Amino acid sequence: MVLRETTLALSCDCRFVQVAATHYNHMSSACIQTGKVFMWGQCRGQSVTSPLETHFNSIHDVFACFASPPVTWTTLEVGETPSGTGALSPRGSLGFPK
Repeated sequence: MVLRETTLALSCDCRFVQVAATHYNHMSSACIQTGKVFMWGQCRGQSVTSPLETHFNSIHDVFACFASPPVTWTTLEVGETPSGTGALSPRGSLGFPK
């Protein structure tokens, strides 16, 4: 496998504060310090070759809406809550003893 360096260029003088990518659907997204969120890559089957500004406030929302299939770019952790209520606890929701 050959890795290539990629340079992102935006028309503003801004700083990236968060960048995410998934290999599962070849999509990337980034957030700049002003809060604007950009995306590029394979977005719903369309090839976006340069960062495109979105109306989203979160990188999570970009991946949920434009990735195909919808994914999250961070690890999803599931566990019991301290309260242990059935509505908030996966164990209680599935009928397992608390």
